[in-house]
Amino acid sequence: MEIRPALPAEAAALAELGARLFRHTYADQVPRPDIEAHVAVAFTPEAQARELAGPGAAVLLAVAAGVLVAYAQLRTSAPPLAAGDPRSLEIARFYLDPPLQGTGFASTLMAACLDWGRRQGRTAVWLQVWELNPRAIAFYLKEGFADVGQTTFQVGNILYRDRVMTRPI
Repeated sequence: MEIRPALPAEAAALAELGARLFRHTYADQVPRPDIEAHVAVAFTPEAQARELAGPGAAVLLAVAAGVLVAYAQLRTSAPPLAAGDPRSLEIARFYLDPPLQGTGFASTLMAACLDWGRRQGRTAVWLQVWELNPRAIAFYLKEGFADVGQTTFQVGNILYRDRVMTRPI
């Protein structure tokens, strides 16, 4: 399996992957109309092209036999908490195809994110994770993240509480 930066020409494929994995991740917990409203805005080819072109942004793709199977969207931004490190790297999205979950590959993708941040001169990494996603929270804790507070994230018409987690690079 190869982990590499996404190319601008892959915006449509990234949009399809992102939409599919977002739907899968939240299908049992978020009302379908809200999921679809979010996907219709966040996972269009145009939205992905804008995100790929953003300053300090990168998407790391995992590719197996020519098929996109996981990705992490990275941005150089400070966390939403006053005490956050302004030289932080944000992991805005971190998703794996279900067959990869529990295989250890998530740690490999996380290591690639941390390496990218190091090369960009970042000193810390942060992310938001839904407070009702214990599997993801457990993974991030295992990867050395600490829970430092909460924020919110809107999907469709519903505002959800997210945990903010951070760790040094």
